Amino acid sequence: VGTVEFTDRSLDVAIEGDGFFTVGSVADQQYTRDGSFIIDSVGELALGSGEKVLGYTGATGTSLGTIDMVNLDITGTPTSAVTVSGNLDGSSTPINNIPTNPATFTEVGANADLLTGVTVYDSLGEGHALTIAFYKTDVNTWTARGYMDGSGVGGTEGVPVQVGSDTTLSFGTDGLIATDDQAAAVLTGAPAYSNGAATGSFTVDFSNFSQFSGASVLNTIVQDGQSTGSIDDYEFRPDGTIIAKLTGGTEVLVGSVPVASFTNVEGLNRAGSGTFEASEASGTATQNTAGTSGTGNVTGGALELSNVDLTTEFVDLVVLQRGYQAGSQVFSQASDMIRDTINLIR
Repeated sequence: VGTVEFTDRSLDVAIEGDGFFTVGSVADQQYTRDGSFIIDSVGELALGSGEKVLGYTGATGTSLGTIDMVNLDITGTPTSAVTVSGNLDGSSTPINNIPTNPATFTEVGANADLLTGVTVYDSLGEGHALTIAFYKTDVNTWTARGYMDGSGVGGTEGVPVQVGSDTTLSFGTDGLIATDDQAAAVLTGAPAYSNGAATGSFTVDFSNFSQFSGASVLNTIVQDGQSTGSIDDYEFRPDGTIIAKLTGGTEVLVGSVPVASFTNVEGLNRAGSGTFEASEASGTATQNTAGTSGTGNVTGGALELSNVDLTTEFVDLVVLQRGYQAGSQVFSQASDMIRDTINLIR
């Protein structure tokens, strides 16, 4: 195992630990630690020398095969569910002046204790900014209200248009939303988009919010929509998963590369160009998820350097050089002796 050096090239991949990538064909598999991958002329993951990299396609692939990096489903998916979590400051003072028909988003946030934005996607894959304002209206009660810019929902640009009805968040004395009140802590949105997309239909779940004394803060946003776009880059994750990053900012699962292990690595036969073949001595390959069963994690944007010990190689070079010099001198002396002997005979 050699030292890993980062290259910042997304298709360079290193195994930090034991194991091999599988390349070639399903019928004629070879193994390598060379992770300088490319996308070949037919859009499949390959080595620079031409051998295909073998792995699994999509999230459910179980049969080892070539990995198509280009022909992916990049159509948009409309948002149907959003989950937002965070904390609302329990020491905040309740207010009564929530703006009824705000003319600007500045007015929306003027009295809000927390203002946050969520991107939701329509049926055409276009993203829309959903602004959510949280207002404290009683000791343990908050109101969450969602808005979109009027330009995207048939209104006037820059003017907030409320999406759905007000959502009430009722907290108990433990700072959490009681189980019986969690169903009410959901905003239902059905905006009529003005770009020709179908009317939106999504929910925003606030039931994981807390109300503790401390700053109002947003922790996580999870939503199930996806924008359209072209492939901008790729990412290899530690478990071997391959992700395509789209220009719209979303990600698409391409597949995964497993890491092969052997009972006896020393029994592998060299196949040339940094590849090996299994033999009776090595045993057959076991395909593992990277980082499991004793195999190393996959590191994207990096390559494994040579594992040759340079000190040893330099010492061997000096020894060979001295040996060559000594041999040359012996040959030279022998040649002189033969020459002198021939001259004496004459």
